[in-house]
Amino acid sequence: LWLLGRPLMWLVPLVPFAVGYVMARRQPGASQGLCLQPAFECASAILPLLASLVVWGPLICLAVLAINDVYDVKGDSLNARRVNAPVAGGRLSTRSAFIIAHVAGAAAVLVAAGIRPAFALVTFLYLALGWLYSIPPVRLKVRPGFDVAINAVGNGGLAMLAGWTSARSINGFPWLIFVLGCLAGAALYLPTTVADYQSDLAADYTTVAIRLGPRTTCRIGLGFWTIAGVGCLVLAARGIVLPRRA
Repeated sequence: LWLLGRPLMWLVPLVPFAVGYVMARRQPGASQGLCLQPAFECASAILPLLASLVVWGPLICLAVLAINDVYDVKGDSLNARRVNAPVAGGRLSTRSAFIIAHVAGAAAVLVAAGIRPAFALVTFLYLALGWLYSIPPVRLKVRPGFDVAINAVGNGGLAMLAGWTSARSINGFPWLIFVLGCLAGAALYLPTTVADYQSDLAADYTTVAIRLGPRTTCRIGLGFWTIAGVGCLVLAARGIVLPRRA
């Protein structure tokens, strides 16, 4: 389970989740700053936060990565970085990984529902995107463009929205940050398709890197990253969403 869940990958959704949470918990009426409220020190605030971190760390990642491994055995077996993966290496059957993915996904939604309905909905949407990314016949992983979009929205936008809805209602969420988060999510995903270029080519997976080539893919990723960075600078300079000191 530890290898299947890949703990280092927990940071992918948890970093934007933390950004959304901090924005949601800023001082009421404060024009600048993202200060945490004193209530953060109370158990009534800490326990839901800890539960939220479990949902958007181990549970979410275990669900999405396990279902990906079920349908990625061919590619993982040809990938030097993934050859020792539990499913590709034969230590865990695809049926077991399939069951684990659904149990982890169901647990994530149930725990999220106990915190806030909107939070549960965002969690469910993220899981749905993970399934669409991996499971045939949709399998957006091998549909160039869609593979980028689904990771951009999931890891860049929904993760941030999840952090916000874990602390308060969706009302007031700054959608400009959602857009910039999606751009950053796309920028971070694109190089991963370049890293897996050779194994995806051997497995006959048509990813965006296979379609456009590694150099063009990296240039597009750099472009998205630049736009996201400049966008954040502009928002901070104008005091919109982000404080000026950012």
